[in-house]
Amino acid sequence: MPVQWAAPSASTQFLAVECCGHQVPTQNREIPVEFAKDPDTLPLAERFLVSQMLARELSEHVRQTFLPRLSALRHAAKESDVEVVTDQEMHDRMKSAMEADDYSSRLFAGLFAYLDSIESETRSMLGVVEW
Repeated sequence: MPVQWAAPSASTQFLAVECCGHQVPTQNREIPVEFAKDPDTLPLAERFLVSQMLARELSEHVRQTFLPRLSALRHAAKESDVEVVTDQEMHDRMKSAMEADDYSSRLFAGLFAYLDSIESETRSMLGVVEW
């Protein structure tokens, strides 16, 4: 799915991001999760910084949110007793895991866009032809 670039706004906040219905602190790092600017409009050094922050945020999100939710879903799916795990609980756990996956996919798409932009810019600076 292609990344849709949103116009930057003065009210954009980068100190916390919304994940799965609640705010997740980003340890005071500026992480433009909604990717307010097209990476090609930023200086190369800033693209490196943003891609590094996005990679770090993706790694932390996968470790701290996505994998634990997926593990909880797998554990609930192994229960055969309907009294222990209800259909509603399974639905809630699947929804939670899917929301975490959606957030991971958005982070990955943004990271990929920045890395692709970095690669294109570097190739043109070095005069390397596409292969």
